[in-house]
Amino acid sequence: MAKINKTKKPKYIDHIVLIVKDVNKTKDFYSKFLGKPHLKDDVQVAYKIGETKLFFGLPYKEYKLGDKDEYSLNHLAFGVRSIKELKYFEKILNYNNIINKEIR
Repeated sequence: MAKINKTKKPKYIDHIVLIVKDVNKTKDFYSKFLGKPHLKDDVQVAYKIGETKLFFGLPYKEYKLGDKDEYSLNHLAFGVRSIKELKYFEKILNYNNIINKEIR
């Protein structure tokens, strides 16, 4: 395996996904200080803050505390600028036994 530089870090956050009970109430609240949504449909509303996208979406299943697909923070996605950089960070995740969905 290639040597890993443990000091290299992602350069930005690509997107954040938060699960909410009511997309319309969420839009009304966040639009007051984030402005017009970048995206809005029946199941989600999204805003763009710099390069980071902030998604608020309905739960994938019944709204239930304790399941990331049903409540609150779903995931945090770090951005990369190239496939080479993506593969590098995948190696770091695998090296550290961090579960990930691999490059698809």
